[in-house]
Amino acid sequence: MAPQPADPGASFAVLIGTAAYDTLPGLPAVERNVTDLAALLMDDLYWGLPPERCRQLIDAGQPSDIEVALRDAAAEVGPEGLLLVYFAGHGLVASSGSLHLAVQRTDQSLLNTTSFGYDLLRERVAGSAARQRVVILDCCYAGRALERMTASTEVGIDRAAVLVATNRTATAYAPAAEDHTAFTGELLRTMRSGLADAPDPLDLTSLYQAVRVALVRQGRPEPQLRDHNPGIALIRNAAHRGVAGHTGQVLSTPDGTRFLVLSHRPATGAVAVRLDAGTRRPVRPVLAEWADTVASPRTLFDGGPLAPRDALGVAVLPDDDTVVPPSFTRLAGRVGVLDLAADPGPVRESGLLLRVFVGYHGWGPGQLESELAEGALGVAGLVTPATFGYA
Repeated sequence: MAPQPADPGASFAVLIGTAAYDTLPGLPAVERNVTDLAALLMDDLYWGLPPERCRQLIDAGQPSDIEVALRDAAAEVGPEGLLLVYFAGHGLVASSGSLHLAVQRTDQSLLNTTSFGYDLLRERVAGSAARQRVVILDCCYAGRALERMTASTEVGIDRAAVLVATNRTATAYAPAAEDHTAFTGELLRTMRSGLADAPDPLDLTSLYQAVRVALVRQGRPEPQLRDHNPGIALIRNAAHRGVAGHTGQVLSTPDGTRFLVLSHRPATGAVAVRLDAGTRRPVRPVLAEWADTVASPRTLFDGGPLAPRDALGVAVLPDDDTVVPPSFTRLAGRVGVLDLAADPGPVRESGLLLRVFVGYHGWGPGQLESELAEGALGVAGLVTPATFGYA
């Protein structure tokens, strides 16, 4: 049997995000951070954490709200499970130099009593029965959390892994035009697409290294990792065959018709676009803002009979060193799906090669698998730039 992440039935995640504040600037992307990370962790294709074991705490009003959530998690997680604690929001530094996590009603003049000190979080995580513990901090000055980890003398959280968005003196970055903060957005993109050269399950060190490279390439704050429990397997690696079903694969019929699977989940079905049904319809009447970004031929492609007025973008990165736009979700290699509701500007700057499909093909639960088993469809392989005629 292939290795698996920690037993989801014995694990627990506490995902904390403060987006709205009484006296500090709001961080609207933080709520999406929490909800999207929770959805990924609860997805059977990645981990399958039961909803009741994935606590989402958004806009906690006072430090005790976090205290209660951590206490409950520590009581629920088992020795064979993994305890994951995530925080996104404002990170503040006390006069002593210690890191504090801001809640909705945090008053900077009363920091010690109106915010949640990282040292207290550290103690609560250390008190859990879990042998695997991961703390992820997406906040300013998060690197100060690493200073609290000893070389080898302590037990408790110092056997955990702590992944942070910035170093001890740097601020985190929340781009106004993006759905997520910079660090969590890249973390989610990498978790969703997986890493072809990393093991399955996807270990935290490989995940960190890929996220770090991507963020540094984009000129964004550099994350840091300190791992005193090496080899923690966080989620299944979606880049490995079978993990994400047939997502990213090119399927073909006996007569040579080809389809690109954009998403496939055995429990809900699959969505694909037909690859070889070009039209003479120009892009501009449908998507004027993307008309100058579409690669040649600058016409629409007929993706399928379902939702014929809906447009779907499939794109190819020009090379492996291209800065990946936030609206790009990787399917395989340099090929991915593009969010056409996003700002076209970063896509134009990246030189990404875009093709727009209208409509799609769909299969219900188990239907795609049946057609593959019967020979009505065959797997031609993972999509590559050559699928679209690019090198």
